[in-house]
Amino acid sequence: AYRCRQALLEELPGRVVGGAEVLDVEEISSPRYEPDSTSREHMYSGEVALFFVAA
Repeated sequence: AYRCRQALLEELPGRVVGGAEVLDVEEISSPRYEPDSTSREHMYSGEVALFFVAA
């Protein structure tokens, strides 16, 4: 979860991906541990906002 967050926040801004230029990425909430209450499967969730325009 933290590696994905790092890639989004640090590596994605300024890149063109699939015809869209990523202008900025902002963290809404950092990854937190939220195991499934039934299966006890390990899960992490967090939120980021992507700001992009057509390239």
